[in-house]
Amino acid sequence: MSILQPVTRTGCGCEGHDTSKKLMTIDAAHDLIGHCVTIVDGTEDICLGKALGRVLADPVSSRSMSPPFDNAAMDGFAFSSAALRGEGPWVLDVAARIQAGQSSAMPLVDLQAAQIFTGAKVPEGADVVMMQEEVKRTGKTIRVATRPTPGLNIRRAGSEMEAERNSHGRCSACRGSDLGREHSHADRHSDAAPDRCCCCGTGH
Repeated sequence: MSILQPVTRTGCGCEGHDTSKKLMTIDAAHDLIGHCVTIVDGTEDICLGKALGRVLADPVSSRSMSPPFDNAAMDGFAFSSAALRGEGPWVLDVAARIQAGQSSAMPLVDLQAAQIFTGAKVPEGADVVMMQEEVKRTGKTIRVATRPTPGLNIRRAGSEMEAERNSHGRCSACRGSDLGREHSHADRHSDAAPDRCCCCGTGH
């Protein structure tokens, strides 16, 4: 039968040694690392698919504005807020149906509306997009009970990025979301050459 004795000492056993004189201060360690590091000044022209995690050597400028046109931010009905004269409710004729990726060649006239889906180009003559849940549709007409504010639910052309404007500056890190936006106006860019480092564990 073995009798186990309780352990009364904590730590690894080195706490009794005076190591303060052998330790390097954090500032001294930073200085030492700074003297040992070689600055990377080379650049590489790479495609966006390989740019994740890299650092830009030159700014990236947009070729065109984003979005390229006024488009609907919601599914709903586009119409002119100025056409709602007097007191509501107002009844408008649904004259068109515009799906995402489409545009209407027919401008809207007084008291006309177009059913529109998210991302579709806002037709000429409309300055609001009212959510479909906020109107009542009966056949080919809609009933609008409240007066909307001009610009409601419309993403204006160039509101996210203006043409010829730097989307990301020099020394910016390339994140996944950034590369997604850059893909609309660039397919390659110049990045700093990758750093190389080695981490050594001492066991302490």
